[in-house]
Amino acid sequence: MTLVIKTEQVYHSNGSANAKYFGLQFHNEGLEEYLGDRVNKRFYDLEGTAAAIEEFSDLELTGFTRTSLAAIFSSQPSVIPWKIAETFVECYFEDFLNIQFPYNGSRDAKNPKASLAGADIVGFTYENDNVVLVFGEVKTSNDASYPPNVVYGRTGLKYQINDLISSWKTRSSLIRWLYFRIKSHDNRDAIMPDFKKAVAIYIKSRFEKMKIFGVLVRDVQPNDADLKRQYDTLITGLKSLTQLELLAFYLPVRISDLSTKIGGNSSGT
Repeated sequence: MTLVIKTEQVYHSNGSANAKYFGLQFHNEGLEEYLGDRVNKRFYDLEGTAAAIEEFSDLELTGFTRTSLAAIFSSQPSVIPWKIAETFVECYFEDFLNIQFPYNGSRDAKNPKASLAGADIVGFTYENDNVVLVFGEVKTSNDASYPPNVVYGRTGLKYQINDLISSWKTRSSLIRWLYFRIKSHDNRDAIMPDFKKAVAIYIKSRFEKMKIFGVLVRDVQPNDADLKRQYDTLITGLKSLTQLELLAFYLPVRISDLSTKIGGNSSGT
């Protein structure tokens, strides 16, 4: 599909060498198509379903067999708005910010109703001749307050971003997780060299060279109070080689309507 989404930057930080925040207002133009196509395919992991069915191509695939395989291997996540919002952010990061997610984390779900532990964003990106590890968290809210409640507490955005900035142990667990996912990837020979380069750069920088993202997804009018205070606090513990970006995505559709906008699973189930 043609990737066209109309957006407008509605506020931003004054800027620093390695940190920034900004609010991005999304408009209806192209958004509903993007949700119903690009986000739908990743949310329901249609690529994974097709690959699983293909694995059984040596069987005699009658109509009943193919339908049964689709029913077994189709991703069946709970269609919860915050899960859809996380998938939307992943897609947007891949398509517009050049962030690479070589593995669909939804495949780790043993229970479609459960939420997965660990950071929401784990991947890498390209900067000039370098490959840099990327970590981040996504929070979704339809609160009327600025900032919303999802910013606060031990499960809030501020605490989790600070943990990614300060905890070597947390980041190590995420790197290990990503390594084993890439190792089992069908396209691992193409992906692994860039991942290894990113890890090498990270180690040589004494575990400081990385990018960390914090994302709020909202359906209210933009207001920099969503990010400014959190940004001012978080940058005090930021190392010079670590980049931090806080983003607020303001959607023109209600968070509660995302389940409808994404549509159903079209993999044959």
